[in-house]
Amino acid sequence: MQRQSGLVATFVDWENIRQRLADNYREKVPIEQVLKAIEKVCAELGNLRECLVFGDWSLRREEAGQIQNRPKFRPYMVLRSGSKDQTDPAMIAEIFEAIVNRASLGVDQILVCAGDSNYADIIRRGFARGVRMNVCAVGKDVSSELTALAPFFPLERYLEQPPTPKQPIQQQPLEGFAIQVTPMLRKLVEVLDSLDKKLPYVAYLYFRDKIMPSYALLSQDPQSLLMEADRLEIVRISQRENPVNPGNLFRCISLNREHTIVKQILTPPKM
Repeated sequence: MQRQSGLVATFVDWENIRQRLADNYREKVPIEQVLKAIEKVCAELGNLRECLVFGDWSLRREEAGQIQNRPKFRPYMVLRSGSKDQTDPAMIAEIFEAIVNRASLGVDQILVCAGDSNYADIIRRGFARGVRMNVCAVGKDVSSELTALAPFFPLERYLEQPPTPKQPIQQQPLEGFAIQVTPMLRKLVEVLDSLDKKLPYVAYLYFRDKIMPSYALLSQDPQSLLMEADRLEIVRISQRENPVNPGNLFRCISLNREHTIVKQILTPPKM
């Protein structure tokens, strides 16, 4: 890729990157390799201004030290709340600050290193304000919504030592086999199927904030459940023009009816 110009502000959701690498590859990828890979991506975009790496560094002091010792990289402490990672809101707030203050910072581009669809809205906000937004994440596990919004750089391609992919779990054929799904995923598919049949489209935020909380199985952590469904490609997230406010887009969610799990859940049992 031809090298671009300008300063790049970079933000890394380390828990997201670390976990996705662990989920998809056999070897543990050291944080030093990841930081070098991110530097390579930034070199293709321009010149790295600063890279903030978000995580609970009270649990990973050695990794925090490696970040601190690397020029232009800085660990950003985000304490966990119980077992729940709190990186997303903190990182989104810092990205927004960089977007708003890009002139004083001299930033031309922003690189978001995370694969969750939670970052889709801030990426849209960046583009709306004239900032070039980019995404770097584990290619095997990135939200399709992110790759549709911004230029995407698969992290694996920039690692010095490409890791070995884990063997994919083979889905059993429907005939004669039951695919194991959690009760929450099953209920999600059933509810979304019902809405899909009644409505021309299902608004993502309406489904998450209004429909899911009305079901006990779906009410505990709707966003995480939707992220998992998106990661498994059980659902499809797309954008539509707002019929009430033409020119503005909003997110919709629908079932991926070709997915084996969806077919298995919606196929009536044989008598």
